[in-house]
Amino acid sequence: MNVTDDELRKGLQAFIDNAVAPSAGDVSVSVDGGVVTLQGRVATATQRHAIRDLIAASPGVRHVLYAIEIAGATPVHQLA
Repeated sequence: MNVTDDELRKGLQAFIDNAVAPSAGDVSVSVDGGVVTLQGRVATATQRHAIRDLIAASPGVRHVLYAIEIAGATPVHQLA
């Protein structure tokens, strides 16, 4: 069964919001040709890695790009 990018996005977003990280933070999902981009902020590095790994293993996902920050951590571009 082929899944459209929009169907995949909605399913992955619901999965993150309800199962993986309901209180983890704010993560948004976009999909283009099966390539999933995750953006936002979570509470811990463990949550960030769990989201990435579970999304990567989802049917229909070809590749995962992620720009998920950890709340309270200094963004890499601000480190000197």
